[in-house]
Amino acid sequence: MNVFDFNQDDIKKCIAENRLVLVEFMVDNCWLCKIGLISLKRLASYFGDKVVVGKIDIDDATQYKIDLEIKTTPMMVLFKDGFPVFKISGVRPTGQISDRIN
Repeated sequence: MNVFDFNQDDIKKCIAENRLVLVEFMVDNCWLCKIGLISLKRLASYFGDKVVVGKIDIDDATQYKIDLEIKTTPMMVLFKDGFPVFKISGVRPTGQISDRIN
């Protein structure tokens, strides 16, 4: 399974149409975000079609930045049935994130 590269319009549609969506809010020049992307790719592979996994540059998601009160990057947010159910800031082990999703 691939990690989707969302833009502002894609992310709204994806969250509305899918039961579980995991999104990494990141900044392109952030080295921690690049490390977090490794976990994101592993999670996409692990969950397959069960969870839509993607990333978005925080500068392209200003409304989400405000609504979700994202103050640091990387920030992973799991959306369930259109609503955020948990946020994880910083880089975490893949197992810790998958345990929270399960």
